[in-house]
Amino acid sequence: MAQYSVREFIHEAHQQISFFEAQKNKLAELSADHAKKIADLAQRFREVLNQITKTLLPEFSQSALFALSELIANPTLLSLFDSKEHEKTALTATISSIEKNKFYQQRDAFLNPETGIIIQQESELLPLYEKASSIVKICESTLRFAELLRRGYGTSSYPHTGFFRFFNSEFLQDWKYADIICEKLQVSSFTEALSLYRESKDRYETIGETLQDLTKQKNEITSLIESYDHAIEQLRSIDQRYNERIRMSVEIFITSNSKQKIAEVFQNNSILMEQYTCLDGLSHQTAYIEQVREKVESEIRQFDEKIHNLTIEKQRYENDMYRFRNKRWNTEQFSRKFNRNEDVYDRRLHKYRHTGDTIYSFNDYSRPSFIEEFLWWDIMTDGRLDGNFIPDVHEYYASHPSYHYERNSYSTDYGDNS
Repeated sequence: MAQYSVREFIHEAHQQISFFEAQKNKLAELSADHAKKIADLAQRFREVLNQITKTLLPEFSQSALFALSELIANPTLLSLFDSKEHEKTALTATISSIEKNKFYQQRDAFLNPETGIIIQQESELLPLYEKASSIVKICESTLRFAELLRRGYGTSSYPHTGFFRFFNSEFLQDWKYADIICEKLQVSSFTEALSLYRESKDRYETIGETLQDLTKQKNEITSLIESYDHAIEQLRSIDQRYNERIRMSVEIFITSNSKQKIAEVFQNNSILMEQYTCLDGLSHQTAYIEQVREKVESEIRQFDEKIHNLTIEKQRYENDMYRFRNKRWNTEQFSRKFNRNEDVYDRRLHKYRHTGDTIYSFNDYSRPSFIEEFLWWDIMTDGRLDGNFIPDVHEYYASHPSYHYERNSYSTDYGDNS
């Protein structure tokens, strides 16, 4: 029986990892394609939901809302008309009020990046403020500066004078730190430093207050602009926003009630029944492809695990070739570990792709019969594809043991017990 060495194992492991990577990449491409299909179906679902909503509420009026609220048993819809009118009135008033505000009217004169009064004043004052702030920080962060000011160092009120001050430790320390400050400020005397500090301190506080006022004015004008823009956007989108609330209420009603209940409510409106059939079909299409995609993603995760485990094993042998120099594998062991039968994986890939394409391309939503029990999966595949690997389909088969699909046996009436 043939024996394989560690070097042969490493070589084969490298080939196997590359093979797994290639299969994983094919699955990843298919998963991306499924994601696009799901997104497109979701968009088609929203479009049909919009059609149903428009059919149920052809106009946004008090009487139409009352009729819809009665039909779908949702009394909260009754307040939407008044709510929309009140909001529209409030937004219009806000816009009008801001448009009359003199600061809003002159917003460009104040805030234009190149010519705005506030912007120019800030640009002129900031360098002066920053310079004064720097001098103040240098002085006040220097050790003993506060004591030098309190004792009046550099002025006639300083207590240590005459020749004997040179024998006073407090004076010597004051003298030392006064020189440090002079050096930091690049002045020749502490008197000059003191004058520069006081001048800078006054400028720092005065300009600081002015900058705060400018910032306050700028924030107030900016707030006016933002409030105006927000009110304009809210008024522009008011129809869309209230229609969306109606769509949400309709969707909740449709998805939270059984198909039999929906059929009872819509039974006198063939257009609504057709639209609902299409919506329900799209919902199932989306769910089926999502579950197919999850199977593909599961396969990808399995390949990731196989690649990870084989890489670790390969590296273990690569990192200590001498230790494993006598290790051997027989043909059966090698065959089990290094199986690169591409046909097996291609058939599985084809199954997932063909299933997704078949479900996605379905558009004959008038086929199911209301009076007969049916499964959307069989309608969409005409019973030609095994759906047991799809959780929803498997569960339906398990819970309906007597169910049997017969091709082309469905009328154009609607129904679904799935």
